[in-house]
Amino acid sequence: MTLDRLQSAIGSLTVEAVCTATAPALACTYELADDRSAFLGSGTSATRTPLLAVRSRSVSADLRQVRQLVRLVVMADFPTAGPTGLLVVSTWDGARLELPLGNPGGARVTVPLSIHNVSGELVLRAEPEEAFSSPRAAADAFGFHRISWLDEFTSAGGAA
Repeated sequence: MTLDRLQSAIGSLTVEAVCTATAPALACTYELADDRSAFLGSGTSATRTPLLAVRSRSVSADLRQVRQLVRLVVMADFPTAGPTGLLVVSTWDGARLELPLGNPGGARVTVPLSIHNVSGELVLRAEPEEAFSSPRAAADAFGFHRISWLDEFTSAGGAA
């Protein structure tokens, strides 16, 4: 799905996990136009730019600064096997996208959504269900190789 230029530049884009059981914690990795990339876990925001904020079950992007964003990958970290639900993406104008959210085979981490900035328009892509053992493994699979990690769940910038 592609958001038009207006939807891609006004207000905020919010990604939220909605589940009947315990919802997974959301996290993200991102790349900016100045070649910086990082991992953001729950309760963190991008320190040098207030572009992104992650709360336990949501990721939000300030679209006034969207020109800085090259790509964003949303991760779901499941505390236990079994919860399924929806990943809900919403914009300022009420546009809404719902994606199934689950953990195939009891996966610890999945990547349900990626967002790419293509000439000022955000392209939202539902990613195929794939299981990862950790946020680091998911980040590596999506080409985020320059992020420094302390362990499989903790980047040098903070915990998942």
